[in-house]
Amino acid sequence: MEERSDARASRLLGEWLDRPRYDGADDPIDAGYAAGAHVLPDGGGAEHGCSEAETCGPQEEESRTPQGEEVPQTARTAAEGQGPPPQGEAEASAPASPLRQFDHTSRERPPSGNNRFVGALPRRVCWAVAALWWTTACTAPPAPRSDPPREIAAVLDHSAAAWNRGDLAAFMSDYARDSLTSFVAGGHVQYGWQQLYDHYQAGYFAPGRSRDSLSYDELRVRTLTTDLALCTARFALHRGEQVVASGPFTLIFVKHGDRWLIIHDHTSADPK
Repeated sequence: MEERSDARASRLLGEWLDRPRYDGADDPIDAGYAAGAHVLPDGGGAEHGCSEAETCGPQEEESRTPQGEEVPQTARTAAEGQGPPPQGEAEASAPASPLRQFDHTSRERPPSGNNRFVGALPRRVCWAVAALWWTTACTAPPAPRSDPPREIAAVLDHSAAAWNRGDLAAFMSDYARDSLTSFVAGGHVQYGWQQLYDHYQAGYFAPGRSRDSLSYDELRVRTLTTDLALCTARFALHRGEQVVASGPFTLIFVKHGDRWLIIHDHTSADPK
């Protein structure tokens, strides 16, 4: 029996050495190898047969297995003197799956009565806010529309009335109280609200001096922006039935809050 096993192992070793060399990953298992004749894959030159009785018991059992029949795992482990590991040890030795760290609980839970109410709450709030906005928009009074020509004409009416009654402070209140407020007349340029006030006080509004009546006509207003406008018109100073002075002027208005204020005044006199 030992001579037959040695001869068979030698024959299988020769066949294995004559085979093409691969990396071994995809090589099919030889039928003889599965039948029990194991050859060292390192090619050491010595077959792994049944030369010694104390080491060939299990391998002889494998060699007697019919060719092509797979040896059961329990029989192999029993032949090797090992039993199947306990279930707890097998689970402990198995590598932990990286998917265990994820919670597989479904996130799509059927809503209960309370959850259904909470889910519907934002929609109800949106409807309430929309209804409140619509009610406020419909009931709020419309913002008054600006009418620069009419508003600037009112400013000039106020200025003429203040001039005619001798109220210099009211007359100068229609000018922007600014150091860059400019006034051009008689070929001279004057800057500053205070300087212009002093000029009128020393001239037309001097104590004991009579003033001629002031009026405006040919008023034209051109809106440049929502808070900037250009005005051209003519002035006339009346002394009784006689016009003592007249001429064109140009004003630039800027809107501060709800008031139009003069930031530039260029007045010219008609030739006599």
